[in-house]
Amino acid sequence: MAASLLHILLVYLCIGSVLGITSYLNMMDNCGNALRKKDAYALRSHDDEDVFNNTSGSRITCTVQVQALRSDQRLSFNFVDLVIEDPANTNECGSTYISVWDGQVISDDDIIDRYCLNDTSTFQTLTQFAIIRFSIAPGAAVNITLLYTSFTSGTCTDEVFELQCDNGLCVPRSVRCDFFNNCGDGSDQRVGAPSFCPCMYIFIKY
Repeated sequence: MAASLLHILLVYLCIGSVLGITSYLNMMDNCGNALRKKDAYALRSHDDEDVFNNTSGSRITCTVQVQALRSDQRLSFNFVDLVIEDPANTNECGSTYISVWDGQVISDDDIIDRYCLNDTSTFQTLTQFAIIRFSIAPGAAVNITLLYTSFTSGTCTDEVFELQCDNGLCVPRSVRCDFFNNCGDGSDQRVGAPSFCPCMYIFIKY
């Protein structure tokens, strides 16, 4: 009983100490839109935490354009959730997937990749823009959360508004300690340097 109470107390203290401001955004509510410039967003395929089942009988396709907060920044991406249930998807992407392009134009030359299987890698744009599209076949189910963060490479020049990640990225300090891996290496959620968070994000999993 004492151990259970301790776990509850730890979770409460951590949640009460969240400092960052990365917020969720439903892609289906923003299909065809260019999203406003932002330090970071967690783009979700839908609102519910459970999988979304496409029972419409037709393909669902949704495309959004995202932009870094400043013109000198690029975008870093990593998947928080990538669950795709589609019998047509085997070793390669079949009919249900999410694609990301670098820039403001959809072209074969600018595609970063097409994703449909579990992927924990971090990928980046060369520009301040990206286009994201998911396509869900009839009968398929998905649960996708794609995190993107504005960043520059190299040493941060403003210690008040920027945070130096261990991997060399310089991200907005506003994303520090928000339970999202904005740096890509977890250093923006660390109890010690460089973030000095009041609690590590792993406690939310208890």
